[in-house]
Amino acid sequence: IPDNQVYNVISRIIDEGFACYVSLLFNNGSNSIAQELGFTDDEYQFCKRNEKAVINLIRDNFESTDEDVIENFADRYYSFKNHYPGAIGYFIGFRIVEEYVKKNGKDSWRDIYTMEPKDVLHESGILY
Repeated sequence: IPDNQVYNVISRIIDEGFACYVSLLFNNGSNSIAQELGFTDDEYQFCKRNEKAVINLIRDNFESTDEDVIENFADRYYSFKNHYPGAIGYFIGFRIVEEYVKKNGKDSWRDIYTMEPKDVLHESGILY
């Protein structure tokens, strides 16, 4: 993420999702996506079943610079809507990176490191 970028929710989410995505590549798929995210299989399956609702959590929050809101997306003990898995931002960020790569080619993940997080979100098309 560029040095001049304001640190906000989308920055944190993409940081975490990018790290999980690269770890999955590095480990050559020897770990499941759930393991890379630090989720149980049940938590990951919940996110997959409710993906649209989970991803919609960032619709109103992605530009927030409120430190508490930013931390809530990465906190393993914070549960949005009182039943979502903790650290839900890891899943959302991973899915943003995954969709970005699907649209831009298998090696395009390398571009994300220097892109504005808001641009990665937009180019992933995940909110549309």
